[in-house]
Amino acid sequence: MTHLSSQCYTMCFRQELGKCAICFTVVSKGSAAIDQGSFGLSVLSAPGADVTALQDSGCTSDYLEIPGSEQDGAPPNAFAVGVTDALGHDRVCGRFFGYSSVAGLVGAANNDESICTQQRPFRMIFKTDADESTIGGTMNDVHTNELAKFPGGIIGFHLHYALQDC
Repeated sequence: MTHLSSQCYTMCFRQELGKCAICFTVVSKGSAAIDQGSFGLSVLSAPGADVTALQDSGCTSDYLEIPGSEQDGAPPNAFAVGVTDALGHDRVCGRFFGYSSVAGLVGAANNDESICTQQRPFRMIFKTDADESTIGGTMNDVHTNELAKFPGGIIGFHLHYALQDC
C-alpha cells in the first residue's frame, strides 16, 4: 500500500465538551526488520540518520502537520494538558511517528510515541509532493529512496486519536 501523490488536505476533529487536547498514536507499530507498520512518509533528509522520524524543517516533501504538537514521552517529556512545551512542533515525517525531545535532532526510532496538541481547532494537515523518490543512490539509501528499508516512506499513515480531558 502506498499513499497518494500531490495531496494537501486538512482533517478536523470535533472538540467535545470538557476535552482540551488530542493525542495521536499509530495503529500498527510494525518492526524495522519485517513489518511496515502504519506510518511512513518521505525520504530522510537528516545526514547520517538511518530509519528514524524527522520533524519540522526536516519534513519538506511528504509530511503530517499537527500544529503546536508535542511528544508524549516519559517524564520529564510527558505531555500535560494546560502546560505548553517550549519544544512544540508542527510537522512529522520519516519512517516512524515521533519527535526528538531536543530541537533540531532526528526523532523516534520506533513507533511507541504519542503526539498531542492543545491547539484548537483540532486538526491535522496531510501534504505530499508530486512523486515518490525511488531513484538515485542505492536501493538501501533512506536519503534518496522511499522504498529503502522498513518501514518504507511510502506507507502514509493510519493513526488512532483520543481526546484528552481538561
